[in-house]
Amino acid sequence: MSMIKQFVRNPKTHVKIGIMVAFADMNRMAIGFSALHELDEGKFDKEFGEEIAIDRAQCFSDGRYPKYVPQCIQEMLPEFSERCTRYFKNYSIPHWVEILVDRIEDEGIHNEH
Repeated sequence: MSMIKQFVRNPKTHVKIGIMVAFADMNRMAIGFSALHELDEGKFDKEFGEEIAIDRAQCFSDGRYPKYVPQCIQEMLPEFSERCTRYFKNYSIPHWVEILVDRIEDEGIHNEH
């Protein structure tokens, strides 16, 4: 399976606090994420975080939407979705990502990096 990953870092400390993954699954693109709770910063387990992100991507590829997307993921999602579109040229961005990216761009949430 071809997959791309992007770690999310705290903009002040540059410590890894999350991960986003994307892959092609059953003729569609799947995107998932995992992030630390803000009180747990500094203890991010890359392997466990990746497993969670992959599991979420598979759930979301079935048409389900995440109930909550952490701010640190929202800030990186527009850039990551563009990267996914370039990498997976024959696949569409998941609907939940399109909706969230549109909302982020409308509200002016920006990546602080």
